[in-house]
Amino acid sequence: MIPRFRPPVDSGALFEVLRPGRRDAVRRYETAFARSVGMQYAVAFGYGRTAIRCFLESNEIYDREVVLPSYSCVVVAHAVMASGNRPVFVDSKPDDPNMDLDVAIEAITKETAVVIPTSLFGRPVDLRKIREIRRRRPDVLVLQDCCHSFGVSGHGQSVQEEGDAAVFALNFSKITTSVFGGMLTTNDPEMFRRFRDWREEHCTRSGFRRSMRRRAYVTAALPVFWSPVYGVTNWLINLGILDRFVRYFDESTIEMPPDHREDMSCFEAQVGLRSLQQVQDRIAERRQAAAIYIEKLGEFLDIDPGDLSEATFSHFILRHPDPASFIEAGRRQSVEYGRIVDYSIPDLPSYRRLGHGSSPYAVAHAKSMVNLPVAVSTREAERIASVTLEILRALDTTR
Repeated sequence: MIPRFRPPVDSGALFEVLRPGRRDAVRRYETAFARSVGMQYAVAFGYGRTAIRCFLESNEIYDREVVLPSYSCVVVAHAVMASGNRPVFVDSKPDDPNMDLDVAIEAITKETAVVIPTSLFGRPVDLRKIREIRRRRPDVLVLQDCCHSFGVSGHGQSVQEEGDAAVFALNFSKITTSVFGGMLTTNDPEMFRRFRDWREEHCTRSGFRRSMRRRAYVTAALPVFWSPVYGVTNWLINLGILDRFVRYFDESTIEMPPDHREDMSCFEAQVGLRSLQQVQDRIAERRQAAAIYIEKLGEFLDIDPGDLSEATFSHFILRHPDPASFIEAGRRQSVEYGRIVDYSIPDLPSYRRLGHGSSPYAVAHAKSMVNLPVAVSTREAERIASVTLEILRALDTTR
């Protein structure tokens, strides 16, 4: 079976499992990461959501409004809540999963401290409108959510540069990975100092247990994504047996991981350095797959798939009125289609209870979005495109 994603690091990461952690690994990883995204500074954390909390608290933002997308990873909102702030959700456009920035501009009030635009699925937000927000409200900070968008640019400029800082998530499903982990980048030396000071004050040093858990995770995860055996893994996932490893939140609660204040381990940083060396090849692979899908599936792509020269395709998306049937049809042909962000945050029980209103376009995207595998070879992408066409026609799909 062709998996919907593959870890963005080669099997050589297994050698890192056997190596002792170098004490300077995290610092070296931060330096290399900043250089790779064209920023001056980077600070590593145990999770991306910890990095978001650091951004807010280190800038002394408490009991303020934070504008963010309704259709995004829920842990962004969890981090806003954990920092003692109030999320203000902005819906998508009907034909674009990213936040409607025209609505976002109007949602900014005197209580607003931060806007968090998200380049979802590796598709850049409109940087011209981000500049308009910054021009109209220079007192409002912009934190670019690049958790899906390593290397993404818009109109020739890197997304992470158009903001006060950018946050990256680095788990195994991303374009580059440090097993788990997150990173804050900035070009502001004072902000960089505050990030480091916050980490020093609020986070604990990574211990032996974290390192061993992450080593065990890598040892187990790399083999199970090998195509000849992935059918068994997929079967176990569908039975719910692996839920504790693949589900990252409970939709009925607002919480942070118990270990979210624990620093990135040296082992994770070493894996991150290895993955970072391969990231341009990973991006090229995804763009190649996307080009094949755009060519073969164009008539069925009712959302602009994105510019091959600027999007990095953390996920390649299409919409279908019956995602469950679509995914099951793919499974029968040994292609795993995925669903990621299959919810609208303010419509989750945990946020609806707080009085947040519905976001209808986000709900519509959440109900219909399907992801095609992108970490694939050209031959695999050609096969996936053929299978996808067959499924779409068999299900009598219309635009």
